Amino acid sequence: MQKQILIIDGSVRAHGNTSYLVNRLVGKFNHCIGTHVHMSNSTISPCKHCGGCKKSGVCVIDDDMRILYERFLTSDYVVLASPVIFGNVSGNFLNVFSRLQCFFKEYKVLPKVGKEKKGAVILTAGGSGDVAGAEKSMRIFMKMLNVVELDFVGCYTTDSVAASEDRAVLDKVDSVRKQWLGE
Repeated sequence: MQKQILIIDGSVRAHGNTSYLVNRLVGKFNHCIGTHVHMSNSTISPCKHCGGCKKSGVCVIDDDMRILYERFLTSDYVVLASPVIFGNVSGNFLNVFSRLQCFFKEYKVLPKVGKEKKGAVILTAGGSGDVAGAEKSMRIFMKMLNVVELDFVGCYTTDSVAASEDRAVLDKVDSVRKQWLGE
């Protein structure tokens, strides 16, 4: 049976540092059925806190998030990637996070969505900004998605060294891919 992979690229540029690393990681995943959502092309609105999901368990907003709900439940691998903007993930990614309210049965308990998965987070940033908020957000999100094996790739020098030229980051991405594919 083919494995399923979900890739959410939260970058705002289709050919930037974040997308480069995503493509390097998943470029050889031809044995997987994949869903690749590039947030710059998606129409995912933020949660409106309307309460509609409390009644039905399903978000009432009809947009690209509908595709992701099923993939959150069924994927074997999840790759989340985002540039760090003002210390957190991109605004597009925050829209996705906010829409997970429909998975909460009680607000005291962090849900485990779907089956156990392997996951990777890719974050890119330039300058000397604080990336702790973005890292924390991604770890919480992956925990919710029931990711039990998490690899973290941080490329935090993109103002001076492009991701495509950062040997340590490229080695980490290649290591994750090899581990996942058994190469």
